[in-house]
Amino acid sequence: MLSLSGVTMRFGSKILYENVDLQLNPGRRYGLVGANGCGKSTLLEILSGNLVPDKGDIATPSGVTIGTMKQDQYLFDEEPLLNVVLRGKEQLWEAMQQRQHLFDTVEEFDEATCHRLEKLESIIAAHDGYVAESDAAKLLEGLGIPAEKHFQPMRLFSGGYKLRVLLARLLFSDCDFLLLDEPTNHLDLFTIRWLEEFLRNYRGTLLVISHDRMFLNNVCTDILDTDHNTVRHFKGNYDAFVQAKSEMHLLMEKQMVNQEKRRDQLMEFVEKLGAKASKATQAKSKMHLVEKLNDQMAELEVAPSSRRSPRLGFKVDKASGARVLRVDTLSKNYGENHVLNNVTLEIERGEKVAFLGANGIGKTTFLEIITGNIELTSGSFEWGHNANVAYFPQDPRKALDQDKTPLEWLCSIDYKVSEQQVRGLLGRVLIEGDEVHQPINTLSGGEMARLILAQMMIKKPNVLIFDEPTNHLDMESMEELLNCLNDYDGTVLLVSHNRYFVSTFADRIIEIQPEGIANYLCTYEEYIAKRDLDLLDRNVKRPTAKQQTTKASDPLPREDKRKKAHLEKDLKEVEDKCSSLEIELKEIDSKLFDPEYYVKASFDEQNKLKGRKEAIEKELESLIVRWEEINQVLAKST
Repeated sequence: MLSLSGVTMRFGSKILYENVDLQLNPGRRYGLVGANGCGKSTLLEILSGNLVPDKGDIATPSGVTIGTMKQDQYLFDEEPLLNVVLRGKEQLWEAMQQRQHLFDTVEEFDEATCHRLEKLESIIAAHDGYVAESDAAKLLEGLGIPAEKHFQPMRLFSGGYKLRVLLARLLFSDCDFLLLDEPTNHLDLFTIRWLEEFLRNYRGTLLVISHDRMFLNNVCTDILDTDHNTVRHFKGNYDAFVQAKSEMHLLMEKQMVNQEKRRDQLMEFVEKLGAKASKATQAKSKMHLVEKLNDQMAELEVAPSSRRSPRLGFKVDKASGARVLRVDTLSKNYGENHVLNNVTLEIERGEKVAFLGANGIGKTTFLEIITGNIELTSGSFEWGHNANVAYFPQDPRKALDQDKTPLEWLCSIDYKVSEQQVRGLLGRVLIEGDEVHQPINTLSGGEMARLILAQMMIKKPNVLIFDEPTNHLDMESMEELLNCLNDYDGTVLLVSHNRYFVSTFADRIIEIQPEGIANYLCTYEEYIAKRDLDLLDRNVKRPTAKQQTTKASDPLPREDKRKKAHLEKDLKEVEDKCSSLEIELKEIDSKLFDPEYYVKASFDEQNKLKGRKEAIEKELESLIVRWEEINQVLAKST
């Protein structure tokens, strides 16, 4: 158990937290939520010991280990990826290195050396060192880094992949308390699902900051809300928190109305009694009640919320033609590295399309090509009649003139729009006051992202293109953007790793693959179900009738015929059992991949279902082994 008592933290005149009391219990998985700039990362720094609060105490039980992400990507540049992960358990790594040094340098082992080696072996065994490389490799593969890259040095990889390795290192450390700040950034959708499963099985205490609503719903048992200069604890996942907080606000508002009504009645009574000298004692008594009510009402009043929502709205000036975009055998190579291969597709007016695929597959490259920022290698693309495109790049800084002020830059987008209108638009995206005259390079990532959204609102395009828009937006901004996209009359093309965002508005999924694309004319949930069932069909090969054919043979002796009949009966039973188990497994997967299931089902029900899935998969493996054994015997008997 880790606890905070009376913690207060300020930055200059800004109060982040005031007299916060909080207790984090073993085995719980806490989601830390709040507006950008409200102090979520600061709280993680306090808990990890990197920051000391202005006031208050942090109590950590002795022996408890706290794990945080190491942000220095260049510290291990010359180390192979696997070694970086193994360094997550420092004692184990040091013991393994010393053991290897003994083997490399000592020619003859004397008694002292053997004793030293025995101690090292005991340390390695205590930390599961004999399966450490295998466990580290599984973490890397789960985070989307294939086995053939595990022995390559860190310096060969991009920043996103380095962060994956550092995340694997943290997960391997097996700490009692994990602190994660936006762990889903730089992960594709499939890797995020793997991480969710890993964290659900994590036995320690987890505290995670994330703007991914579906991730918080699938992983968290509790939510910590940073708002009103404090931290409040809510049981349940993010959806349960939203409902509970809404009900809490309604209750507080109702209490305030009732208290005000009661106070007004008492004051009216006091005024009537005060006019009569004989009623002075009663009036004084009622006045005491009024003062008590005022104190109670003051307790109900809280500091202003740090949550603010922009007011977005995308309008279409002129409609595009029926066919918005045509792409024909588009390919892009960087030397021998083939990023996109023979991409062919058409986009129709009004479609809401999400482009998905593994990291590095070329999703951003595709958007950069069709927006004219990168040259293609071969093939072609053509925008349809009257297509007016607005683009939100993955890094908003690249689209902004950093030396200009927000007011100057936005005025330069359309000279027909007056300065007063631009000021109003900046206010709608929460860039106000002196901020409109400050250089853009002084803005936060979230402010830059909202400035790009303001530009898109000015242009009134009929095609909106977004590349990872949720990376810099808080929950309130994301919700507002989603609402606008659902009301938008034009066409939307989106790349995002945020499944809640994709699932809420997309009506078509295009998965970019090494050999081209896979086109799914359906919602995200339907796409996941279809994709997983396809993978299951490929990975679990059930015996078929064609696999049972045997060559003709001479009549068998009676005893052999009896044995063959029994084997064929056993074979039929195995096949029937495989078939029924596969059906049950598909039904379980369809539940586990449905976000609504995690809202409706209790944690016990979820764990039972996952346990049943594991049991089925193990039983299928043994049945297939049995099927092969029977077939081998049958083949020898014919």
